[in-house]
Amino acid sequence: MMLACKGNQTVAPLTLTNRQYRLAAYRQFVCWMLKGERLGKGKRIPIPSCVIERVRLEFPESDRSKYTGFKYASLEELF
Repeated sequence: MMLACKGNQTVAPLTLTNRQYRLAAYRQFVCWMLKGERLGKGKRIPIPSCVIERVRLEFPESDRSKYTGFKYASLEELF
């Protein structure tokens, strides 16, 4: 479950948007795939297209032009 922090309180949102569900699904897949190894600045992996397609089918965006593909880390981010 995704939580939003407000001051010292942690409150779970009542509803999540499809975008939030997609992000959670991608994060969960990567966590499962890497067996807990952490990603971070300059360390990214592409998610297989079959996973992306299935997640987008389950949690579609109303405006399909908003989808963004994989972006490699730039050299500036690495150093």
